[in-house]
Amino acid sequence: MSTARRPRLPLAVAGLLLTAVPLLAPADPATACDAPDPAPSATRTPATVHHGRATAAYDPLAMPKGVIAGGPKVEIGTVIYNGTGAPFHSIRPALGLSAWAPIGNGKAVSLAPRDATVEVYHQGRWKRLSLTSGCDPVLNTNTDFLAENLPDNRATRFLFRLSIAPAAPAQLTSLQVHFTAWSERGYEALVSRTIPITR
Repeated sequence: MSTARRPRLPLAVAGLLLTAVPLLAPADPATACDAPDPAPSATRTPATVHHGRATAAYDPLAMPKGVIAGGPKVEIGTVIYNGTGAPFHSIRPALGLSAWAPIGNGKAVSLAPRDATVEVYHQGRWKRLSLTSGCDPVLNTNTDFLAENLPDNRATRFLFRLSIAPAAPAQLTSLQVHFTAWSERGYEALVSRTIPITR
């Protein structure tokens, strides 16, 4: 999690960080049926039970309008919010990039690891992330080292920056940026946005 140069949180999230007002989640019928104590009580839901999933959003103060191939790195941030009623012991964002364009005769070009650079601000410095290709055009990053605890009714911010190499295929004119939130439970949330690639 970045500890410097952080843009301010949106007012709604900042308020949650300061006030930590508990959220009331809907009752889970399965949990109620399996409860060992049949005595009715609205406050007997175990603290370790999550209701729903964490949410992920782009930080509106760290969202680039585009990226220039061969140009400067652009910063992009994400905020993960826990409103599930229980803490997460290991939650992190993963950043994925994708760009694809047809070139005729049933062929296409896509963004390759050599075409992009991604860094994350971690422990007071920028750390470069390796990019790997999956079975689809998405380039994935390994961010396991970013995992952290996230109490209920808290948000955490992560700041990344990226650049596109000047030698990236000229047919690629837009870049999809995907943030996925992962926890000890697995997948939590996904947000995607498309920004233009210019030259």
